[in-house]
Amino acid sequence: MSLLKDLTINRPDIFSRHSLELSFKLLRHREPRLALEVQNILAGKTNDAPSARTLPPYLSRNCEFFMVAIDPVIVGQIISSLTLIGRNIIEQSDVRPSRKAIILSLLEEWMGLVEWMISESEQHLPAPSATNSA
Repeated sequence: MSLLKDLTINRPDIFSRHSLELSFKLLRHREPRLALEVQNILAGKTNDAPSARTLPPYLSRNCEFFMVAIDPVIVGQIISSLTLIGRNIIEQSDVRPSRKAIILSLLEEWMGLVEWMISESEQHLPAPSATNSA
């Protein structure tokens, strides 16, 4: 595996095609607006992050990894919806353990993204000024 691929895969804002497609499938009936956001990532469209690297549609069809550059509020909504969907899946008595592991892993990916976004935004905040209390 190349160094570039190692760095790309280990970034919290890079998702695999599989993760995004699964997110889309889980969201599309319950939250079509959020599913569309995920589908736009797969199509190489990122309206909320104009500075993000985007790919033309003919290239994005062949990509296995995508930069997820959407509004943190939308990421929170995706996490919330996937949590509810995951809870329903996990509470079913006849669900295979592998299916439970997949939904938990998917949730961890999205939560890792929002944690990374928060960390990145905190790094770009101005340093607090010292106040004189005299």
